Amino acid sequence: MAYKRSLVSLILVPLFFALAAYYFLPPYDFDLYRHYDAYRYFIELKEFKYGVKDLYLPSLFYLGAIFDFNPEYLAFISNFLLYFTLMYLCHCMTRDVGLSDEVAFLFLFLFILTNSLVLYSGLRYSTGLSFSLLFAYFYFYKSNSVRAFFFLALAVLSHVSFLFLLLVFFVYKLFVIKVESRLYFVGMIVFFIIFGFFFAEGFVNHGFIFIQELSGIYLGAETYTTGEWGADRLVNSGLNSTGILIENLKKYSIFFLVLYSNLAILKSKSKINNFEKFFILFSSLTCLLIKYDVLYLRYADYALMLSLLWLCQRRVVSLKLNSVHFLFVMFFCRVVFVRYIELKYYSDYFIDSYSIDNFAFGLGVFNAVLQN
Repeated sequence: MAYKRSLVSLILVPLFFALAAYYFLPPYDFDLYRHYDAYRYFIELKEFKYGVKDLYLPSLFYLGAIFDFNPEYLAFISNFLLYFTLMYLCHCMTRDVGLSDEVAFLFLFLFILTNSLVLYSGLRYSTGLSFSLLFAYFYFYKSNSVRAFFFLALAVLSHVSFLFLLLVFFVYKLFVIKVESRLYFVGMIVFFIIFGFFFAEGFVNHGFIFIQELSGIYLGAETYTTGEWGADRLVNSGLNSTGILIENLKKYSIFFLVLYSNLAILKSKSKINNFEKFFILFSSLTCLLIKYDVLYLRYADYALMLSLLWLCQRRVVSLKLNSVHFLFVMFFCRVVFVRYIELKYYSDYFIDSYSIDNFAFGLGVFNAVLQN
């Protein structure tokens, strides 16, 4: 069945996932549980339980207090923004390059399922990711700097970690934008991979703490470097050998997908465009964090979505097999594998969260999407 790129589908698919987020019952160790608790605390005492790091969550808290919304509205809004952005990008990219409805449906599958089904749990990060993707689309594909920097500002205000994106953009403008040599980009990729795997740990530890002290903003530097979510997270997590293997497969599947995308760009005979230069730079710099699972995946998720934007733009319609088709297949394999693992791992939470009535309503929404 073909996916018809209509305004109805652009609204109903995000609505479906937003409702799923609304009814999800987060376990105690989820960020979403902590955010719900902080929201109730704010409603009762009119103060922030965990302080303020950015403006997205405080804005939602104030809005919810004004209209007396339930805590679940936080997940509803955040997930709707995430999937509306993914739907919008898929709609625009497949339309701009003239892909058929059938091929667009395949890309819709990838856009929706490349990210975790519970990515919205942190609220701030998923929203920052949405705005940062819109920044890349409007700056590189639409040449609309005003809209692009507006969305970049929203990304930073949603989650302070997207200051890294701003830093990478400055490096791109100063040192990379005018480079045409493929050898330069090959050297960049090799250097940052080697440095990230063998030499970056001490540099990142001290650098992250220095930035936290310099800015005066608590960024959780110790937690994300030497603490619970740091370089030794898997070792200290209590996971058995199978669990550690699966976690590593999830991380390194992103690493190799993004690396393969970079190599496919460099192998291409066409001139390297500005988006491709930025993508290679960003994905290379994320390798500095390869030893830090949480930090690396935070930025590798963005690099993976940039890879998907690039893949979409390459028009997967030729009958002649090439590296682009292979990348397309790799994306599908990873999506199926990782989402299967996720569904299996969170199956008890999903079963507890969704009643038959909610499930039936969701199927009705999804069916309406396919019919419009």
